[in-house]
Amino acid sequence: MTAKRISAIFSDVFDLGRTAGFSLGFRQLDSGPESVQADLRIGGRVMLARMKFDRAYHQCGLPPAGMKSFGIPFRGMRSWLGNGYETHSVLPFNLPGGIDGVSESGFEACTMSVSEESLHDIGKTFQVPIGEALVSPCTNTVIGNGRATRLYRRLVTSSFEQADRRFDPEYEAEIILALLRSALADAEQVDKSSSAGRARAVSKAMACINDHRDEPVTVAEICRETGIPLRTLNRAFRERFGVGPKAYLIRKRLSDVRTELIGAPPDTLITDVANRRGFWHMGQFAKDYRSVFGELPSETLTSGRI
Repeated sequence: MTAKRISAIFSDVFDLGRTAGFSLGFRQLDSGPESVQADLRIGGRVMLARMKFDRAYHQCGLPPAGMKSFGIPFRGMRSWLGNGYETHSVLPFNLPGGIDGVSESGFEACTMSVSEESLHDIGKTFQVPIGEALVSPCTNTVIGNGRATRLYRRLVTSSFEQADRRFDPEYEAEIILALLRSALADAEQVDKSSSAGRARAVSKAMACINDHRDEPVTVAEICRETGIPLRTLNRAFRERFGVGPKAYLIRKRLSDVRTELIGAPPDTLITDVANRRGFWHMGQFAKDYRSVFGELPSETLTSGRI
């Protein structure tokens, strides 16, 4: 897919939203006609947008369907989710209540949208865990102002500022990898737990997982039932297993499917087995299964017959 570039001045913020795939519900807070300068770069995996608003807004809305989206504010951001935020942070948009910020006249920002499949593909290729801030952000989630985050922000802005910068698949992969490392470094930087505390966190989490052995428990449910902070749980699992809790749970569920398929009756429906373990997207399930075990679920079912 050839990358597209769209540069325009929008007299209606909703037209900008439709062009970028966002469902926006912005509410103008000051007087005067709207004028939004926007520059969009659309590739095969990543969509970037750089915007400047000449009006103040209560920013509300939803990111593009099927994408994970993030805001990179530069100036003029008054508050995010009713609170202040650390300058140069990255703001996840895929929240339960959607986007909710207040910006002043002259607000400038970039946004990035990427499919979750692309996050996982690049994570697997470069062996970088997927931070929960990227796929399941909480209402207080912000990717903080660490070194990796600053590098990610510079990489995104360079796509607009460098005239000779090619927006090709290699560059898209570089941007996604920088985002993964930013979320990972932020979790490690902020968590202040001790090594003994993280060991206890793993033990409590494993007990919770065993209590839910017959159902696909989520990371959020583990945190809620055990009282373990998400950042601590992420760091504890990476130290113990080399992957975060979300990746661990996916591997466990895949292993549970495999165990059930081995020796199962010939008329067993793989879809039923996968659904019981919380896998609903069968194409992605089969891809992940083959990546882990080196064979398709159907091959396991056939070879495991007694």
